[in-house]
Amino acid sequence: MTISIHAASGNAFEYLIPRPASISPISGWFTLNANAAITLSSDLPALHAIGHYLSSLLKPATGYQLPITSNGAHLGNIVLELSQSDLTLGTEGYQLTISTETVLLSAPQPAGLAIG
Repeated sequence: MTISIHAASGNAFEYLIPRPASISPISGWFTLNANAAITLSSDLPALHAIGHYLSSLLKPATGYQLPITSNGAHLGNIVLELSQSDLTLGTEGYQLTISTETVLLSAPQPAGLAIG
């Protein structure tokens, strides 16, 4: 089974909850496959817990048991990253970037990753 996420046209994004502060659609799609992993930016226990939770949410929908890795390759993976690059996001804010090569969820605090 392969799952593809494609940038929709028109007003399809208006149905996202919670509504993003901004959306910049790209052409193409990200394909999640059985070789993917959830890559963590550090070995913090909170990140491991969030990674395992995400993996458990994705398994029923995909059939994939995505492994959790730290500081591994990003290509083809879902990446959970603690980043101080945008502190205006606050404690629970996050940024989701989906490209044709990776899904990157970044936040200044673990709470933002858990919500994202």
